[in-house]
Amino acid sequence: MVLKTETTIQARKWQWIRVAVFVFVVLWGFALLVISLRRFNLFGAQAFDLGIFQQGVWLLANGFNPFVTIRGWHIFADHFSPILFAFVPFYKFFPHPFWLFLGQTVALALGSMFENGVIIG
Repeated sequence: MVLKTETTIQARKWQWIRVAVFVFVVLWGFALLVISLRRFNLFGAQAFDLGIFQQGVWLLANGFNPFVTIRGWHIFADHFSPILFAFVPFYKFFPHPFWLFLGQTVALALGSMFENGVIIG
């Protein structure tokens, strides 16, 4: 009887830790997104890299050949990045670097969730 109670207490403890880590990761991700957007709006973003991907995804979204004039290459000439196609529907709706910042934030937040064992049992 005592052993079952201790196991239940341990399970509840780990459940609260997982919830706390999840909440922390969500808040951290939101803060990272706000900081990224604030930096972009204050002209502090690294314009060269952001401009390459912004122009490439915009060209893909509008059905053009994704030849990026900033670099003078096709967007997939240097590295093949099929994840860029995931942003195309969002760029049709609202063509703004927000989507790239959101994708970056989600990738970092999911990586930290896996690292902390929140998703992996």
